[in-house]
Amino acid sequence: MSKKKLFKLPLNSNEMMFYESLLDNSGLSVTNNWIASFYRLYFYNKIYSILQVNGLPDSINERFFKNRMLTHGFLGIFDTDTYGLIASDVALTDLDIYYNPTKMDAVNPNFTDIYRRTIDVDGCLVKLSPNFETVLPIIYYYADLMAVAVQGIDSNVLNSKLAYVFACENQTQAESFKKMFDEIANGYPAVFADKKLFDDDGNLKVQLFNQNVSNTFITDKLMKLKTDIENEFNAFIGLNTVNTDKKERLITSEVELSNNNNKLLIELWKNTINAGLTKVNEMFNTNINVSLNINSIEGSDTDVQTEA
Repeated sequence: MSKKKLFKLPLNSNEMMFYESLLDNSGLSVTNNWIASFYRLYFYNKIYSILQVNGLPDSINERFFKNRMLTHGFLGIFDTDTYGLIASDVALTDLDIYYNPTKMDAVNPNFTDIYRRTIDVDGCLVKLSPNFETVLPIIYYYADLMAVAVQGIDSNVLNSKLAYVFACENQTQAESFKKMFDEIANGYPAVFADKKLFDDDGNLKVQLFNQNVSNTFITDKLMKLKTDIENEFNAFIGLNTVNTDKKERLITSEVELSNNNNKLLIELWKNTINAGLTKVNEMFNTNINVSLNINSIEGSDTDVQTEA
């Protein structure tokens, strides 16, 4: 029986990192690792929780609508005899002189035939953004940054450990050192050691490995880096973020300015989706719209001082 290959040759960079991670996980692999995958899902769920869809008919699944809108960037909504009004993945065709699609084709394993619809005539195209972008580039970028930070934390904690190094002349002396250290670590009130374990000045033949732990331990800075990366992501997509590094309390106008700037992208997504849904409502007599989860957007733990 022939074995199936995971990827076809030649491999791209992501596929090469995947194969290398199966053989050696000691290297720095940002894209294809569990840490990056964890943060992709984490950041995706953040965006998913912000958008709230209202007024969907029973024939349109909300999870499908939101997932395909965020990851695919657009979908088609049209009426069918079998399923009623549905939302579906579509292939865009027949570009006009400005390269805008004028028709869309829907294919699904459950469909007995291809549904071809003319946009704004017998079907509507709903987009996340004016130029058909998805949220995936944003998610991948910040997830990779978080993966690098977490790997840095893991490496720093491991490399900042304090250890003792004993200079041994032979295996017998090494075993004597081990026995002595075990007794000390176990709290023996008195430890008896061979005098050969001491040098001519009476000092134990031992030295610290990585003596300047405080100089090499930067995990606290890397933890702050993680927070800074997430704050930048929050600000980028529209979650309120203020400068937590400022020692003085922020005045109300500073917070309002920060919050207004933050909402630019999430407002673009909401307005673009609603523009398409407005046409859906007019064509099919529905009342579908997208709003923003106010709790997600307005949440902030920053101490704010009102201007006098």
